[in-house]
Amino acid sequence: MNEKSVLQVQIYDRSIEEECFLGQCEIRPKLVNNHTVDQWFPLTARPGEDHEVTGEIRVQIRYEKADVRPPLSLLFLARNSSRNRH
Repeated sequence: MNEKSVLQVQIYDRSIEEECFLGQCEIRPKLVNNHTVDQWFPLTARPGEDHEVTGEIRVQIRYEKADVRPPLSLLFLARNSSRNRH
């Protein structure tokens, strides 16, 4: 991973029989040791798909320089903005 790397996050609803794609986002993480980013990202459709995607995902990401374990620790919290519509 380097400064030009892109982390792609795809969100699915697997609570139904057939999993349903909810959206995706792309993140360019800062590779600064012990730096944490806590940010909401809007969900978008996959390239070439024209269905409407709403909502956003909260991503907390922290880069830790390490030799033994993976360098990124991720925690995802998602919310769908369409739930608040009447």
